[in-house]
Amino acid sequence: MRAAAIHLMDYIPEPIRDYLRRRTAELTGLALLAFVAASFAALITWSAQDPSLNHAVAGPTHNLLGRSGAFIADLMMQLFGVTSAVMLTPLSVWGWQLLTQRRLSRSRLRLMLWCVGAIAAAGVIAYFPVTDRWPLRTGLGGVLGDAVLRLPHALAGTSRLLNLLCGAALCLTALLSLTASTGFGLAPEVEEFDIEPPKKSAARPREVAYDADDAEGEPGLGLVSLGALFHGALTVKASISRFLERR
Repeated sequence: MRAAAIHLMDYIPEPIRDYLRRRTAELTGLALLAFVAASFAALITWSAQDPSLNHAVAGPTHNLLGRSGAFIADLMMQLFGVTSAVMLTPLSVWGWQLLTQRRLSRSRLRLMLWCVGAIAAAGVIAYFPVTDRWPLRTGLGGVLGDAVLRLPHALAGTSRLLNLLCGAALCLTALLSLTASTGFGLAPEVEEFDIEPPKKSAARPREVAYDADDAEGEPGLGLVSLGALFHGALTVKASISRFLERR
């Protein structure tokens, strides 16, 4: 089935395929921006009192996106905490790049950096203490942040200096990874279809033809040019001689 699909794509002209790729990239970018906007709207209007998977009540929903938005926002806050807003920022950049540039270079590397940066950011946010007004049992980094925070605490113990160094390392990792996931600082991807073969000069076939004539014993370009110059010089000399005779 896949071979038949590939065989069918071979019959589609390259301009049409390029047009379809561009429109697909634009639609993907638009959908990604819409998802990020909806997620931000759900997170901003999130309330722990809304009906959710962890809070089964029959009361009204205050979320801007209704019950579905309340479920999604509560799930994101439970898992990632305040890191949810940080995780959505690179996704918005990806959507904008797909919409405007119609491509996303080094997508696999960006996805890996985004995951590493999100995990590190959750650990950094989990370092901050919670207040009495925080409605969840987890820290500010959610379940993921609490899980990441266990490793520095196990390594550093009660040492404040080692905990500070682990927090600085997590902060640097999150900053560099999330920044690089947006494409900033990454080397451009070189693809095969971006490299055009060197164009041959138009004069090259003529030179080859002249060389073939020379090989066959016929006068080449150099001999013809030399003969033309010699003939022109004789013509000019004859004209000057006739002019001096008339004078």
